[in-house]
Amino acid sequence: DKKFPVGAKGNDSPASRWGGAICLRQDSNQSTMLYMRGGEISDNRANSEGGAVHVFDKDCQFFLYDGKITGNTSGDGGAIYLNQEPSWLIMQGGEISGDTGPGNGGGVYIYRTGSVCQLYGGKIENNKASGNGGGIYINPSNSGQLRVGNKPLVQNNTVSGKANNVYLPSGKTLTISGAMSYGASIGVTTENTTYPVVFSNAYV
Repeated sequence: DKKFPVGAKGNDSPASRWGGAICLRQDSNQSTMLYMRGGEISDNRANSEGGAVHVFDKDCQFFLYDGKITGNTSGDGGAIYLNQEPSWLIMQGGEISGDTGPGNGGGVYIYRTGSVCQLYGGKIENNKASGNGGGIYINPSNSGQLRVGNKPLVQNNTVSGKANNVYLPSGKTLTISGAMSYGASIGVTTENTTYPVVFSNAYV
């Protein structure tokens, strides 16, 4: 595990491609894990992927327990971009808000088949994208996974001013991997408005 200073704001020089603030890579075949338990990652930019955090290499994991990721911008994944297989975002708390993806995924972009986003708490809200997935975008060419449980909030995210929280392409599945608690809220926008939203392992 590595420790990163968290709290400084970005500047006007964007990362050339990956991770405006942090890019998680393998080091001598050892995966990197980042635990965020407070502080703020704000006002960073990447030209392409992951305005705040790019989870790049295989088996790298970003655990978000508390703190705020806000005001970050990137072409795809305004806040967080999940890349290799498997790359992980495990969100237990904290907030991803006010981030912008001029392409897809204002908050989170799930790219590869083995990319996994697990939401068990915290808020993803008030993010925006110009393409699809104001809150969360799942790449339709792959089979990235979105798993939810407990009490996550994904709300008030937009695309071109219209509600667009989780963008679910046709044929993709949102998995409820644990019992949902009272107050949980996840907005879903399907690629085809006549296509049913599919839930697997549904809990009552």
